[in-house]
Amino acid sequence: MGSALMAVGLVAALTQCGVPPASQSPSAVDVFYQPVAAAVSWSEGAEIVSSVGSGAAQMRLVIPPGVLTEDASVSISRLDVPPDASSDSPPICGPIYDIQGLEGKIDGLITIVLPYTSSWIPAGSGESDVFTAFWDGADWAVVGRSAIDLDNHTVTVETYHASKWVAFAEHPYEIQPNAGKDQVVVSGDVVQLNATDSTPVRKSSEVRMPSKLTYRWWQMTGTPVTLDDETSATPNFIAPDVTFDMNLRFELEVICGYSSNHSAKDTVTITVSPRPAPGQASNPTPAHGAVNMPTTVVLEWTPSESGATHDLYVGTSLIAIDQATPTSSEYKGNLSAAEYSPPTAFAADSTVYWRVDEITSAGTTKGQTWQFATLPPVPAAASDPTPTDGQTLVDAGTLLSWEAGSGATQHDVYLGTNEAMVDRATTADSPIYCGRQASVVFAPTTDLGYGTTYYWRVDEVNAAGVTKGSVYEFTTIQASADKATDPLPASGATLVPITASLSWRTGLAEATHDVYFGANAAGVTYATTSDAEFKGNQAGTTYDIPGDLTAGQTYYWRIDEVTEAGITKGTVWSFTTIPPLPGLAGGPDPADAATDVSTSLLMSWTAGSDATQHDVYLGTDSVAVTDAEYGDSPIFRGRQAGRYYNASGQLLANTTYY
Repeated sequence: MGSALMAVGLVAALTQCGVPPASQSPSAVDVFYQPVAAAVSWSEGAEIVSSVGSGAAQMRLVIPPGVLTEDASVSISRLDVPPDASSDSPPICGPIYDIQGLEGKIDGLITIVLPYTSSWIPAGSGESDVFTAFWDGADWAVVGRSAIDLDNHTVTVETYHASKWVAFAEHPYEIQPNAGKDQVVVSGDVVQLNATDSTPVRKSSEVRMPSKLTYRWWQMTGTPVTLDDETSATPNFIAPDVTFDMNLRFELEVICGYSSNHSAKDTVTITVSPRPAPGQASNPTPAHGAVNMPTTVVLEWTPSESGATHDLYVGTSLIAIDQATPTSSEYKGNLSAAEYSPPTAFAADSTVYWRVDEITSAGTTKGQTWQFATLPPVPAAASDPTPTDGQTLVDAGTLLSWEAGSGATQHDVYLGTNEAMVDRATTADSPIYCGRQASVVFAPTTDLGYGTTYYWRVDEVNAAGVTKGSVYEFTTIQASADKATDPLPASGATLVPITASLSWRTGLAEATHDVYFGANAAGVTYATTSDAEFKGNQAGTTYDIPGDLTAGQTYYWRIDEVTEAGITKGTVWSFTTIPPLPGLAGGPDPADAATDVSTSLLMSWTAGSDATQHDVYLGTDSVAVTDAEYGDSPIFRGRQAGRYYNASGQLLANTTYY
C-alpha cells in the first residue's frame, strides 16, 4: 500500500513538468526503505543503495558523518520513465529517484550517484552531455555534476537537496551567435547591444529546437562601462566621456539549451567619439525653482559662448519642454540675444518650464529644463461676517468669523470703536490692527465692553497682494449679571461618581440659569438654546443629571446667567468620572484544581479588563483566602503591575493551596 501511494504521488508531480502522463506507464516501481540513526558515527559515511539493479548501476546515497542531524527513516522510490521527444524539458536519460525522509534533517553535503541509460541519450549527443537535475516543486532545476563514470554509466552530484533526482542529457545543437552591428556613438549616449539575431541550428532534422538561449556579455577593451544586464540579449550602457575616438570591444557568448557544452561567441565594436561644443546655457533669470514671479517676467540667461544663437522653448508641461523640437508649439524661435520678453503675460498661479539650446557651427547643445512659478491672483474680499453687519445684542465674549476670499492664505484683522479709524487703519496702527492670521476665526484678547458698538474689517492676503475688506459693525448687549462661579464638581476634577449633580454660585441673585452639558468641549462652548447641549433654564443653582453618567468619561458644562438686561455667557468647566471597575482575572496557571504542581512555581493569570494592578492572595484555607482584604498578612502577598507571581520557596509539598 505504501509503495503504491508513493508511485502515484511521483507520477502526478512529474506530469506537471512535461514528463509523460500516466498513460505512458513506468516500466517498474520499487521502494527501498532503511532506518538511519543520527547518533552513529561513520568513518566512511552511511551509504544507502537502492534495491533495484545490481553492481555499479545501482543508485547510491551517501550521507557523510555529522551531516544527519536526527534519526531518519529514509525511503527511495525508483520510477523508470521513457524519454519524451515532445517535452520542453531536456530529455530524461535515466530513472527518477524520489528520496523521502531527509527533509530538514541534513546539515551539509550528501552524495548521490545516479545511473543513466545510454540508449536514452538523444541522437547526436554523447555521454559527456549527461548532467543532473532535481525537482524544486515547480520545475526541474538543472545543476552540474561532480563526476561521470562512462564505464558504469553513472553520474555523481554533491548537493544539499534530498528530493527527486534524475540524469538528463542535452540535445545536440549548434549556435550561430550574432553580437549585432558595429556602432559609432557620442559620449553620454545610451547605447544598446543587440544579440537578438543569434540563431540555434539543429544538427539533424530529428532534433527539436531548444526552448531557451542564454546570453553572456564581457567588455574586452576601452574605458570600463557598466551594462545594465550582462545576461540580457539587449543590454544597455552609457557611452563614457572621451577626448578622442575610442573603441569599446564586447564579446558575446550564446549558450543553447541547458548546458554550456553548446555555446559559441561573437564580438562587436562600439566607437565612442567626443561630444562636440558648445556648452549649455546657464544662470537663468528667473532662477530655476523661483516662486511668486510676476506674470510679465522677462526671461534671461548667460550664453555658452560668444557667437552662439539660442533656440528657446517655453510652456507649461515639463515633458513637452524636455522633448520639444523646432516643430513643436513650445518653440519660440532662434534668438541672437540672451533674453526674451513674452508677448503676453503668463497665467497667474502656474508653473512655467523653459529650455535654451545653444547653437554654433560645431552643433547644437540641448539645455537644461528650468522652471518658475507665477504669483497667484490677488485674493477676493472677505464676506459673510459673524456677527452680521449691524447685529445688536451680541454677547461680549463673541468670536468674529468670516468667509475667506478666494485665493486668500492669510487675513489682517482690524477692530475698534471708531468707524473712520478702522476704515483707514494700516498694519502699523495698533491697537486697531489685531494681527495677521491663517484662521477665519478671530478671538478678541479680552471680552468686549457691554452696550458698545464695534467696527471691524478683514483684509485678505496672499503672495500677490492685499485686498481691503468692508467695515462691519455690531453692538454688544448691555451689562448683565456676572458669570456663574464656584462649580461643583470643581473644573478639572477626576474620579467623580457617575451619579453626580452640578451646582454653582450665581452671578446675580435675580438671574436664572441656562444649563449646557455634554461630552464634547466645542459643542458645549458654542452651544445655543437650540442645541442638544442645552438642558433648560432654571431658577435653582443645582442641576440633577438624569440617569447615570458613563464611567471614565470627561464631561463639559456651562452656566449662562440670564437677566432682563441680557445673557452672560459662562465659563466652560469640565470633570471626569471614575473609571469602570476592572473585570475579573482569568486563565490561571496552574489551572483551578490542578494536581502534581511543582513547589518551584511561577503563577500567572489573564488580566481582567481595565485592570492596571493586581492584588495577589495565597493560602491553604479557602475561606480565609476568599475573605482576605488588602494588607491581610500573610494571605495578602502584595499589589503588583505584572501578571506573574513567583511562589517558589513559599509552598510545601503535598499541600492544597487557594
